[in-house]
Amino acid sequence: MIEIYKRQSEMHPRQNRCRDSGIFAIFVEKLQRRLCPEKTNVTNRSMKTLKFLFPVILVMAGMVGCKKTPAASPAKVTEGDSEVNKWIFSMMNDHYLWSTDNQWKSAHAKPDYNMDYDAFFQWSLQRPPVTFANNAPHDGRITDGNWTPYSYIDVTDKGDASAAVRSISGNNSFGFEFKFFYFDENPNPNTAIYANVFYVVPGSPADRAGIKRGMWIQKVNDSPISISSYEKIDHDMKGSATNPTVKLLLTDITYQVSGNNITGYKFSPHAEPITLKAERVEESPVCIDTVFSVGTNKIAYLLYNVFDRGRNSVTLEEDSNDTTYEEQLKQAFEKFAREGKGNADLVIDLRYNPGGYLVTCRLLASLIHPSATENTDTFSVLVDLNGKEIYNSYKYFLPTGKTGVNFSLPHPQIYILATRYTASASELLINGLRGAKNPSITVHHIGGRTAGKNVGMNLYEKDFGAKTYSMWPITFQIKNALGDSNYANGFLPGSSSIRYDLTYDVGEFDEFDEVGNLKVKTGDTCALKPFLGMDEQGYPLDPLLRRAVDLITGKSVQSSLSTQPPSARSGGAGIGIKELPFSSLDRKPVRGAILIPDRTETE
Repeated sequence: MIEIYKRQSEMHPRQNRCRDSGIFAIFVEKLQRRLCPEKTNVTNRSMKTLKFLFPVILVMAGMVGCKKTPAASPAKVTEGDSEVNKWIFSMMNDHYLWSTDNQWKSAHAKPDYNMDYDAFFQWSLQRPPVTFANNAPHDGRITDGNWTPYSYIDVTDKGDASAAVRSISGNNSFGFEFKFFYFDENPNPNTAIYANVFYVVPGSPADRAGIKRGMWIQKVNDSPISISSYEKIDHDMKGSATNPTVKLLLTDITYQVSGNNITGYKFSPHAEPITLKAERVEESPVCIDTVFSVGTNKIAYLLYNVFDRGRNSVTLEEDSNDTTYEEQLKQAFEKFAREGKGNADLVIDLRYNPGGYLVTCRLLASLIHPSATENTDTFSVLVDLNGKEIYNSYKYFLPTGKTGVNFSLPHPQIYILATRYTASASELLINGLRGAKNPSITVHHIGGRTAGKNVGMNLYEKDFGAKTYSMWPITFQIKNALGDSNYANGFLPGSSSIRYDLTYDVGEFDEFDEVGNLKVKTGDTCALKPFLGMDEQGYPLDPLLRRAVDLITGKSVQSSLSTQPPSARSGGAGIGIKELPFSSLDRKPVRGAILIPDRTETE
């Protein structure tokens, strides 16, 4: 059986769910008013429709020419849906985390098997409250009155090789990930959208072409990135067998500063575009592993982008029986032990990590906490609908003898960089380490609020005719050794060794925190800093890593502005970089904490 903790940002293919409907709605409304000032009176109904549209169909949702949102077509009930629905209800009744609750039983006492299978599945779910009392387990979120469940169902052609768990590694790709931004420059609004490269896969077409983290993309295949071209631009930059090349025009963006405020930006397009050709790209989860020094302090740094075990050497598809990437993870810690000489503080960068295999997550936790005792020191506890622990084989830390690595922390503390892209197994790592004993470990979380998911999923599959139905209902809750599962609303930055009594350091940091963490002046480049970029004093330029080094070295925060939320740190009134609530990471599939002990259930 395969268990997956699915990120909230993952989207149901039939419902086009957006990661953050609240932020997305604000963005849509703002651009609607700018592009169509004569129609600023957007109704609540139309806004609710807009909120749930996936970005690639944003243009079709009433944004082109300021047209009205078209009405959705009713779902078509197929002849086989009745039998499919009976199977769905049987699985939900036996496994869904809330199926033993009286509220669920009462609401689902009379199933209508003649509904469309997807509508029936949605009916079978437990709608969560608007707020999660005590971070109770829940199926999805409600934002502005709109519910986005975690549970979902999908249908594929029978025998389709597309696995339930897959990443861009192994697919045709240009080898870089990107986020979208626009620049708020009131009273002269700039409604153009720019793509920012936030990492490049080593050896990929993008890497060979000289594309670096922080570079800005202004045009794709000669088209500017705007609301009216977003769908095509988003598709063109991903790369595929049917979309083998892309032409990118880069632009340099610099700050305009007056006093302590950013007053605007200068855009300087490059003279010639860069053309990339897509190819099969293998992306190792161990993106960067190094030891560097700041003063007398040694720091071991790991940029780790997914909890992946290995790849098929021919197809580059995920292979749970291949442990190549786990071996690379062990080698990273062998380097930390060798070069750190037992005296290196550890920084784990999970800012882009959406989850992965639980066995790999446990391995990483055990490398961090090597003094654990086998079958004694608990890492995680999974609890089913009856309150019973399940899969105890994944419960404990691994002792040093099982990892084969003798890395040790000089102090019982770790620094984890995490953002809204940090989810599932990554959050499990934070939670599990905060529950560790012998000794307890202080976990310093630096960055932003994480995705927030303290529940897990089972995959159930069954063939009906020529189709395979894959259902992922929430079936269990995850806790640490202290019984804590208190992160349904996401982890906030802070420091904690026991439970959730956080001692907040300076609030949230984002990657564009130049004002909060570094002083900028007119002409300075507006860009994400290299992960390991250093200033003239040998101090990290990246705001998240810089704050971790501040804590390690005991250095005070450089600006009181850093205590403000990221949205308040962009400069003068109405001025600032506005990150859109979607990125290329959103195309990455179901991640989470994946268990691999048994075969997928088919009955």
